[in-house]
Amino acid sequence: MNVVTIRLPNLSERREDIPRLFVQRVEEASIRYKRPAPTLPGAVLSRISAREWPSNVRELRNAADRFALGLDLDIGGAKAGEGRTPFGSVGDL
Repeated sequence: MNVVTIRLPNLSERREDIPRLFVQRVEEASIRYKRPAPTLPGAVLSRISAREWPSNVRELRNAADRFALGLDLDIGGAKAGEGRTPFGSVGDL
């Protein structure tokens, strides 16, 4: 039944789309989890854009969910709370 094959480029092939996709996914996660949308500093979006995304959009969505929930992220190794954002210390942003 494979009549049509659609090739979608990896996120690493379209880095310019990553910040927009991340912001959109954070907003969706905030609605889904009934939480206020967190502020997204430019430095966070730069880190998101620079990271490799081997699992494509699913991994980006998972990172956005964690960010919206204020949880630890795999990106940058930072922990939420204790003067830190999920992407590093407040001073880093």
